[in-house]
Formats: sequence, structure tokens, C-alpha cells
Amino acid sequence: GVVGRMVPIKDHATFLAGFAALRAQPGAPPVHAVLVGAGERLAELQALASHLGIRDAVSFLGWRRDLPQIYADLDALALTSRNEGTPVAVIEALAAGVPVVATHVGGVADVLQGGARGLLIPPADPEALARGLRRLLCEESLRARARAPAQRDAVCIEYGIERLCRDLSHLYREELAAAEGPPERVAAPPALGCFHRPVVLTQ
Repeated sequence: GVVGRMVPIKDHATFLAGFAALRAQPGAPPVHAVLVGAGERLAELQALASHLGIRDAVSFLGWRRDLPQIYADLDALALTSRNEGTPVAVIEALAAGVPVVATHVGGVADVLQGGARGLLIPPADPEALARGLRRLLCEESLRARARAPAQRDAVCIEYGIERLCRDLSHLYREELAAAEGPPERVAAPPALGCFHRPVVLTQ
């Protein structure tokens, strides 16, 4: 599945082309794609799915508020963006234990730790996406890695709201100390508990 705004930079067209290529592979597993989100390219993407002959295998769900349930139902998440800052959908999927294949752009590799947490592929490469999706669907070791509590907990700790608040607090305290006089070493506040749900989509 894909979660995100339907705008050019997200390059949903590469996802649809890659999904079509996956379905055309000999012995490919039976698959159905879901696209969560809306935007200026919705009608164009629906037409492309029809042109590729996969319209009956693709569901366009629009904006959804039940993202935790959406992620629970996904076998894999794909991100095909041509550029990204911090990929929220990837973080949400990792926190939910969903295997990820994503383009090696912007901050994606940092979130996926260079490929240790998911598969990285070149942008605008439908065949690479098809291969990545098939691996996630067919290789149990990759699926087990995504489900592993250690990986999910690590993502929660790194990107949870408690970490964000702690980092902001530490930043403001350092700035105040610098404004009041010579820089002082400010100890970071103790870590708080991890959140146990996907972060809220803000893309």
C-alpha cells in the first residue's frame, strides 16, 4: 500500500507501474494495492490504473482517520517519492511492524538506517519497486525483521512524541543559556516512555 498526498513529488505513477510489473511476473503472489490519501493527481492516477489494466486490483481510499487499522491490514508499504524530508508514512509503518520498500531520497535512508530497517530502491524505477515488493511479500526473514519488537520499539523511541518534546525542551534550554551568558552544558531530561501507536500523519 501507499499512504500520502497525491501530488507529483510523491510519484504514485511509479508505484502503479511497479505494481503492474509485479502482477505480470510469472508466479507472482496474488496482490491488491491500496492508496490512502487524496490530492491533485487523484483522477490522473485512477486513469493510469485503468490504462495499466490494474484498476480492479487497486483501491483508492481517500483520506482516512483509521490509520492504525490501515497499517494493521497492510502486508507492505511502498514509498516512491522523488524527494522527502522525514517520511512520516515510513515511520508509521515501521512502528506498526509493516515491511517497507522506499526510494533512496532525502531523509529516507536515515529512517531506514541505510537499508537495515527496510529496502531502498532508486527513484522512478518501477522494476526495482516490483522486485522490492516481491521480496517483502515472499521472504519471511524480511517480514520477521519488520515485526520484531526490538525494531518497532527503537522506532517508537526515536520518533515518538516524548522524544520530540524532550529534544525541543533541550534545544530551548540551550538557547536560553546561550542568550543569558557563556554557553553552559545542559543535561538532557530523562527519557520518557515510548508511544505504542503509529504517529499521526501530517504529510
